[in-house]
Amino acid sequence: MGLPNVKINITNGALGTVDAKNGGVAAMILRGTTKGGEDVQPDPVSTPIVLNSLNDAVKNNITPEYDSERGVNAYHHIKEFYDEAGEGAKLWVMVVDKSVEMNNLVSAQHPEFAKKLIDAGQGEIRLLGLTGAVVETPTITKGLQTDVANAINGAQTFVGNYVEKIAPFITVLEGKNWDKSATDIENLREGDDNRVSVALCSSKTDGSASIGLVLGRLAKVEEQTRISRVKDGSLSINKAYFSNGEIVDNATAESLHDKGYVVMRTFPRTNGYFFASDYTATKASDDLNRISLVRTIDKALMIAYDTYINSVDDEIEMDSKGQVLASVAKSLETDIEDMVRIQMNGQISSFDAFVDPAQNIISTGQLSVVCKIVPKGYLNEIVVDLGFSNPALSN
Repeated sequence: MGLPNVKINITNGALGTVDAKNGGVAAMILRGTTKGGEDVQPDPVSTPIVLNSLNDAVKNNITPEYDSERGVNAYHHIKEFYDEAGEGAKLWVMVVDKSVEMNNLVSAQHPEFAKKLIDAGQGEIRLLGLTGAVVETPTITKGLQTDVANAINGAQTFVGNYVEKIAPFITVLEGKNWDKSATDIENLREGDDNRVSVALCSSKTDGSASIGLVLGRLAKVEEQTRISRVKDGSLSINKAYFSNGEIVDNATAESLHDKGYVVMRTFPRTNGYFFASDYTATKASDDLNRISLVRTIDKALMIAYDTYINSVDDEIEMDSKGQVLASVAKSLETDIEDMVRIQMNGQISSFDAFVDPAQNIISTGQLSVVCKIVPKGYLNEIVVDLGFSNPALSN
């Protein structure tokens, strides 16, 4: 039967989606190497470290010189994170050798990478960024650097293990070296990896993608807020590119956006660059098809667990028919409803819980609670009908 516990099942398919304040701590796996036989990784090698500012990275030997001398972007990603999130934001980082393929970072056969980092966070990490291997001549699979393309499904499996442990998070992959000429680029909107996003946006022309920028904006906004919300202002960069080094244009951005990738765009009469979406690598019909929706359900998941964990193996009053006493059922509903409304005030439209009194708890020992969230609506497109009017004609 297993140990008594609280199990949270995330339901899906209820939103009817069709094509058409900081909730956690971020973490990144970055790239380094050795130079002249000297260990130049943060000391000790491949050990999770905690930063609260860009200066903390410098104290750990991650500097602009570290990047330029070794052909990596460790400092660059951290700087872009803090340019968005602001000094004081907590960031876990691990620097690994630049040759390690991204798919190995999340592999069960390599617990020394992402698993080690997430476990070090002891459940507080909600955002994980993975950078791709640094190679002189990258091979391309489905329009992306091969180790990135091969990591998407593995990252979903990796995250799923932690959802079961009530330590959920979202993973953003650095979509390095996008090949614009590839005709077989994967359409992520046909996938099933709803806890993985792939970024093809960059502030550099070296084939990298700005993982630090994405995570920094995510850390800056509340769970329900899309990183593409214009009201939050333009991104803290001067130039925007795709991860093939080409400068951003909206036609290309739209094409990649429609395939589910995180890219940047511009708006007429508005200065700066903005994210175009916060898609996850899954179908449009999936309730968790956006990072903002995943983060919203994850916060509710944690609240539900914290609400009911103290009730495990507790006694419960039954009526003469062997059913849950009505007043007890109502109390169990109120417990979670009150906690969600307090902790998610302004982040969701409504929340309701239901405990069916007609449950055979005496025989099964199992209580079922059905919780339903009505999320915020989003103005994806605003259509304004604008024309002239002649009042004289209506007389």
